[in-house]
Amino acid sequence: MVSLEECRQYDYPKVKNAILKTFKNLGGIEKYINKGDKVLLKTNLVMRKSPESAAITHPYIIQSLAEILIDYGAYVEIGDSPGGPFNSVILKSIYKYTGIEDAAKKSKAILSFDTTHSCVKNSNGLILKNISISNMVLNADKIISVGKLKTHSMTTMTGAVKNMFGAVPGAKKAEYHFNYQNIDDFAKCIIDICRFTNPVLSFLDAVVGMEGNGPTAGKPRDIGIIMASENPFDLDLSACKVINIPAQEVPILNLAIKNSFCQKSIDDIKFVGENIENYIIKDFEIPQNHSMHFLGKNPPKIIEKFFKRHLYPYPT
Repeated sequence: MVSLEECRQYDYPKVKNAILKTFKNLGGIEKYINKGDKVLLKTNLVMRKSPESAAITHPYIIQSLAEILIDYGAYVEIGDSPGGPFNSVILKSIYKYTGIEDAAKKSKAILSFDTTHSCVKNSNGLILKNISISNMVLNADKIISVGKLKTHSMTTMTGAVKNMFGAVPGAKKAEYHFNYQNIDDFAKCIIDICRFTNPVLSFLDAVVGMEGNGPTAGKPRDIGIIMASENPFDLDLSACKVINIPAQEVPILNLAIKNSFCQKSIDDIKFVGENIENYIIKDFEIPQNHSMHFLGKNPPKIIEKFFKRHLYPYPT
């Protein structure tokens, strides 16, 4: 089941009202969260970008969710592990610049500055049998994923499933990118991480999405909805319908369908709230570059050798 609620602009009362309706559509907060639960709102803070860039989850979405959950009786933390160096100084800078620090203050939620991680076993993984996961994720009772609907130059689209790649701490993401440059292998990594972290609910900020060369260099595009589902794969399948991308062209979803992690077709999904047909954008611009090489299409040999030496695993 996937919920769609209209929200045409980042007006705080309208955003909060749409999220309240979303919980009602999906059966109520109590279906997912117990009073006293420590809930991590895993936002998308891919890098130090402003909310207007459409590269990050808008702070009003996070603030609304935090207020609703705190009023219900949950303990709420907000966090993410952006790419690159992962330490409290950089994290504080990103929280402040993106507006997430202000969202936490207004909602009385806690910002997570836990930059430690653990290596966990994942015996049921498609490709990852061990995963490095941030302890801010591991220490939560429940996780709610709050992603951003964007195109992605490597995976075609990024939404709820890939949002959980942020559970991998900082520069560790570079290792996964570099060691799994085959598109299907990298898609399996994303699937394994999402299934292991297992968010109880996933939201997508699709009020304004990103088209073109996402996830950071694309253009904002008005979409006008907030989407949510228990199943992040079904949610992304629905998002593909909205931005008019065939699911088979999204490697993560293509594999998810083959492995029965989501419905085989949009026709098999039950929608609640708004009619998805009213929000389809037929001319949504998809990425031009589908290169899976971590360093780009033709990296300098000296740079490639350096990364191979320091990131490729070798037996000892």
